[in-house]
Amino acid sequence: MPELLLRGAAGFLPLETTDPRQLWEAVEAAASGGATLHPAVAMLVLEQWRATRSDEAPQLTAKEMEVLRAMMAGTPAKSIARDLGLSVKTIDTHRSKIFSKLGVRTGAQAVQRALELGLS
Repeated sequence: MPELLLRGAAGFLPLETTDPRQLWEAVEAAASGGATLHPAVAMLVLEQWRATRSDEAPQLTAKEMEVLRAMMAGTPAKSIARDLGLSVKTIDTHRSKIFSKLGVRTGAQAVQRALELGLS
């Protein structure tokens, strides 16, 4: 869900547990520039925000580290996919997870944050 927020979503509410009045209020809030988050999502966002503000490196999987290292070397996604024997879509998924964990929006920001944290 944090990925959706990074891509511009103004909130998140699970439809299964949100009554129509709450949904309408969330739509009104978004229309007026506000945001509405389900408490569980707010906690997840807060935890990730805290992690990105910490001097400690986030826990990346081995594959995410491989992709990050390739990004740091300036390797394009298609080449990373070919080199790792994965699809470009899978590489994009890894990149999205890396961005979320590092609290960034672009590949350049991910590389910069990785260098700040001493990831290599």
